[in-house]
Amino acid sequence: MVPISVTGPTGIRRTAWFLIDTGADCSMLTAELAGATGLELVPVAPEISLTGLGGVVSYSRADCTLRFTTTEGEPVAVPSRYAVGAPGVADSPILGYDLLRHFDLILSRNQGPILLLIDEDGYALTSKGV
Repeated sequence: MVPISVTGPTGIRRTAWFLIDTGADCSMLTAELAGATGLELVPVAPEISLTGLGGVVSYSRADCTLRFTTTEGEPVAVPSRYAVGAPGVADSPILGYDLLRHFDLILSRNQGPILLLIDEDGYALTSKGV
């Protein structure tokens, strides 16, 4: 898991531990995190849903900025429209392929750091094992 700050449109910011899910096509925020940051939820058509190991779930979308911190302490902001699970859908927000595709992911076997590397920009995002 990696700590990521979520900032809503009014500037309210909360940090949450995101589960890295290399099998998830999209990143997803929890309904609780969306509420705590004042995100404005945009409904999606009822026939559109997300499917995973837990089955089919309904969701909304919300514009917000995810902020990572590099190993040098510099912030990296990634504004986008993210999926927001319905209440009770997920215990943790999920970092999916839509963001992970920009990084080389290195996971340590023995609870060492998790590294998300971007060579061309010369920075790394890291987290101690949890």
